[in-house]
Amino acid sequence: MEQEMIGRGRAGRPRPERDIDLYSTPGGTRAVGNPVRRSILAALREREHTFEELVILAGRAKSTVSVHLQDLAAAGVIGSRPDPEDSRKKIFFVTGDLVASVSPE
Repeated sequence: MEQEMIGRGRAGRPRPERDIDLYSTPGGTRAVGNPVRRSILAALREREHTFEELVILAGRAKSTVSVHLQDLAAAGVIGSRPDPEDSRKKIFFVTGDLVASVSPE
């Protein structure tokens, strides 16, 4: 099973004090430990969201959410499509399957 940490931080093992979600994608298994990314993915597992909705849900700057979405998309965990009501906007959705949540406890 291939495993890759999503993000731009240090490579290696995730910190054991952090919860981690594992997603199955066509490109392999992806581990997501960043709390912002985990909250974005939790929202997207419930339903599709626009970028603006995700910014509000994440409580972070647009630029921060944008970077997280780009990394998740590059890893194959999420996808996007144009908003049918406004083609300048995107709607995001989960493409990977959540296979496990790992807690340090």
